[in-house]
Amino acid sequence: MNDSCLGEPACVVGGEAYYDFGFTYYFDGKYWDMHIRARSHEEAADRMRALQYAKPLGQLMGTIPATSTTRPAVGILVRLLCWLRNRGI
Repeated sequence: MNDSCLGEPACVVGGEAYYDFGFTYYFDGKYWDMHIRARSHEEAADRMRALQYAKPLGQLMGTIPATSTTRPAVGILVRLLCWLRNRGI
C-alpha cells in the first residue's frame, strides 16, 4: 500500500506520527476486526505478524486518558504511573 495517502495521525509519540490500520480475521465461525497503531502500512503488517508471540495480560477493566483539557494534572499522573509500571516498581 502507498503511505502517501495516510490521513490524520491517531497520535504522535516522540515526534513521530502513528496511524490506525484496520485488520480483519476469521475465528470461531465469525469475522472480527481490530486496529493496530503504526507509522506505516508495512510497520502495521509487521506488528500483526509479531502478535503470534503476544502474551495475554488479562481483561481490560478500564482506561485512563493520558491527556485532559479540563484537568491537565490527570496526564501527569498517568505518565508517572506508566513510568513506574514500566520500571517494574
